[in-house]
Amino acid sequence: MKEEFAVTAAALAPALPPEEMVPEEPPVWRAAWESLYHNKVALAGFLILLFMSLVALFPQYFILHSPYDQNPALGPKPPLFTDKETGRLFLMGTDSIGRDLLARIVYGARVSLTVGLTTVFISGTIGVLIGLVSGFFGGWVDNLLMRIVDIFLAFPFVLLALCLVAILKPSLFIVIVAISVRIWVPYARLVRGSSLAVREMEFVTGAKAAGLSTLSIMFKYVLPNVLAPAVVVATLSVGQRLLKQMNETKVDKMCIMTSDHRRVYLDRQGPYTPNVFLLEVRAEAPDRFLCTAGLDPMRDPYQAVSEMEQCVREWDFRAIKIYPSYDHFDPGDERLFPLYEKVIDLDIPVQAHMGWTPCINAPMKFQHPHLFDAVGIRFPHLKVVICHLGWPFVDECMALIAKHDNFHADLAYWAWFDPEEVLRTILKFGRLCGYDRLLYGSENSHTMVAPDLMRGLNDLAAKRDLPRIPEADLEKLLWRNTARLWRIKV
Repeated sequence: MKEEFAVTAAALAPALPPEEMVPEEPPVWRAAWESLYHNKVALAGFLILLFMSLVALFPQYFILHSPYDQNPALGPKPPLFTDKETGRLFLMGTDSIGRDLLARIVYGARVSLTVGLTTVFISGTIGVLIGLVSGFFGGWVDNLLMRIVDIFLAFPFVLLALCLVAILKPSLFIVIVAISVRIWVPYARLVRGSSLAVREMEFVTGAKAAGLSTLSIMFKYVLPNVLAPAVVVATLSVGQRLLKQMNETKVDKMCIMTSDHRRVYLDRQGPYTPNVFLLEVRAEAPDRFLCTAGLDPMRDPYQAVSEMEQCVREWDFRAIKIYPSYDHFDPGDERLFPLYEKVIDLDIPVQAHMGWTPCINAPMKFQHPHLFDAVGIRFPHLKVVICHLGWPFVDECMALIAKHDNFHADLAYWAWFDPEEVLRTILKFGRLCGYDRLLYGSENSHTMVAPDLMRGLNDLAAKRDLPRIPEADLEKLLWRNTARLWRIKV
């Protein structure tokens, strides 16, 4: 299909001189390697991971001792122990019967790596194929496959594994099968959600019009655009990672969200995470995660309304987020009015990323908070949260919020700034707008540091001889205001 379009373009467009021709893009893998090579921290992590994997796969070339050799007379020994009789050095010591702990760990890692890689490959392949077929064809095919997914979700995993082990002879192969028959489900659900969106895109419609076969469209054009969420599932559990951060920072609940920036990239492959992915994250702890639907309403304003309504009514999402600066649109555009009307009808807030955006292709003309002024005038009951306090247009954001009763702001990403600047800004906001309309936020890169920064503001005020934030107002900022807008029971 790409070659056919190229021929058509060449026939219709005037020939360009060589200096004006667009250079050919490097292969994907070469671009990925160049990006990794220039990120020294990521490169160091990759090399460490590569070395550990090689040691686990080929332990005989790195470990001199056998993991099975026993010396009960030796007994348990501490790290860096040297046996005087044999002269052997045990870097990690020995266990109760004198076996080398380092050798046992390394040889055990080979089994863990084999099980992990094999189960991810098997379950990922099954899940991606089922999700791709389900999302691409829709209709009764989608209903049938998703009911099968529901059955596997409802069946207790431990019981399923025990049944397989009881029926079949216990072995490493059975362990791999037992794990694979369960963990393909997240892949299927995520890829299915992405496929539902991708199949409606222009390049898929063009491929159908060009007469390409169904299999060719699925695997050449749809599949490459839906693999990103599957890669996320294959590498780590986002929900477990976030729970760990929440527990370490003593955060009870977290609002999580997605984004969709595909439209504004030439290849239509910009950053994108489907909203259905949040269901998998929330499943780790349904009582601790609250979901916010990320939308690009300018892709298809009416489809955005439909997707938002599904997220709220069927999946219990508590808000939506739009990105005017990232996605190049004016929030006062009339095409968004049906979206705002539905937001009011659903009684949810709309978060808006306003202010500076580091992306080179994000026009600054769409970053100013005052663009929401006309929206607030036309829709006085619309609940709006201006993200990041509209930095660097902070005073403009405060003036906007002071004017509109249902407007709020959050402090996401402000852990990046000097704590005294954060304190002075909050005090100024409180004087102008009151503390009822300012929300705590951490941003994912500051989840670990933002809570302590916010909790320590009054201690900082005492050290710098600045006014304190009243404790009741600090409580509003930290959680009460968000609980009210997101309808969190306390």
